Amino acid sequence: MIAALERYAIQGGREGYDRLQVLARSRWPDTRDLFERVGVSAGMQCIDLGCGGGEVTFELTRMVGPAGHAVGVDMDEVKLDLARKDAAARGMSNVEFRTANVNEWDDPAAYDLVYCRFLLEHLGQPDELLQRMWAAVRPGGTIAVEATDFDGEFGEPPNEAFATAQRLYRALVDHRGGDPVAGRRMFRRFLDAGIPRPSVRLVQRVDAEGEAKMLFVLTFRAIASAVVDEGSPPARRWTRHWPGSRRSSPTRRRSSRNRGSFRSGDGATSCGAAPHGATRRSDGRRAPGRRVQRRR
Repeated sequence: MIAALERYAIQGGREGYDRLQVLARSRWPDTRDLFERVGVSAGMQCIDLGCGGGEVTFELTRMVGPAGHAVGVDMDEVKLDLARKDAAARGMSNVEFRTANVNEWDDPAAYDLVYCRFLLEHLGQPDELLQRMWAAVRPGGTIAVEATDFDGEFGEPPNEAFATAQRLYRALVDHRGGDPVAGRRMFRRFLDAGIPRPSVRLVQRVDAEGEAKMLFVLTFRAIASAVVDEGSPPARRWTRHWPGSRRSSPTRRRSSRNRGSFRSGDGATSCGAAPHGATRRSDGRRAPGRRVQRRR
């Protein structure tokens, strides 16, 4: 997902796949609302960049139906192999998973929907990808992006482990060339990339119970090795005692749970635009809640 796979902050492989399943289940209501808002419908050709384990790609496949097609793109072969097996088990023949670096991906005028979720915050040159995403949109089609703003994540009552994990994750993403507050910059980045009149919506989740509340624990376990490898002495001391860290001490683990607490989510921003030109989609129907334009 970044120029070199080893610069991606979050651990991949099977562990990363399992974490993404939790993320997909907890975030799907927000993503579904975005897809309904931009008018994903039967027969569309869609691409999901940085698809991970493919759960969002599968939902796109379901929404476009047998007459449509969905493509998932990622660099992690382990996740893609699991996604392909899952597609076969579900009997889905109109979905495809491709191995590619999004910094090298280029597929002009090929899709009705070009989409990514929680990808741009990990890239050093997100504007370049946005330009290629926009170029990949067919006349009458749509680009849609979901990106996080780490400042939107907090816990109440305060929890030292949560605050430290959040601080280290943000520092790691920033150190590796990403942007921890990418969500708030999406409107400007769309305009800078030559994408006209984007629509923006802020989604702030609150998780008081269930598996979504534990996502920050799963995420920190997935970045613990990378945090240690960055060579920060405070990070080394802290992650040595974190459950799941490769240097974890079984006798001095910090608890990540707080009774009666809640976790407020990442403050994800969805930003989308449709190509420049007319007021209706190429299929003749107006997209719900959006100004849809046609390329000239």
